[in-house]
Amino acid sequence: MSYRQAVREIAQNQHGFITTSQAKAANVPAVELRKLAYRGALENRGYGLYKIIDMPATEFDQFAEIIYRIGEGAFLAGETVLALHDLALVNPRKINVIATKRVRTKLPKYVTVTTGAIGPDEATTIDGIPAITVDRALRDCKNKIMPERFKAAVYEAKINGYLTKTEATQLLRATKKSSG
Repeated sequence: MSYRQAVREIAQNQHGFITTSQAKAANVPAVELRKLAYRGALENRGYGLYKIIDMPATEFDQFAEIIYRIGEGAFLAGETVLALHDLALVNPRKINVIATKRVRTKLPKYVTVTTGAIGPDEATTIDGIPAITVDRALRDCKNKIMPERFKAAVYEAKINGYLTKTEATQLLRATKKSSG
């Protein structure tokens, strides 16, 4: 298999993105990524991050790029997760990310990163992109969303299978305690 084929195979499951560490793990030297970029097959999107030029764009590309720029331990979070699941009628102005370690890379102004812990049962993926669960996102956003919208989001998330009955019940109980 050629380097180009190996890169394409990895990137096709990641919205066209590949990192130098992923390439290295597939025995593709970083210099080969630079050569592919020079030849126009890849575009350098940041330190150690490339995107295949002719990969069809998706609605999730922007989110994938941010997560891959930050690296391992980064997860879409909060209102971003709710918006991607079309819950609570939220339309965040920034992409919310939680990182399990300090982030040193320069990011666009439309990204907000907080550092925090993610429990093993709080991590999932949205179209292959690391994210926190809807349960965690709702708990994190409980005081940022109007109570009526929060309740509606919990019911909708339960119906769509994003929450278990127990999780939905706990979220609704927490809402009742905080409101009265």
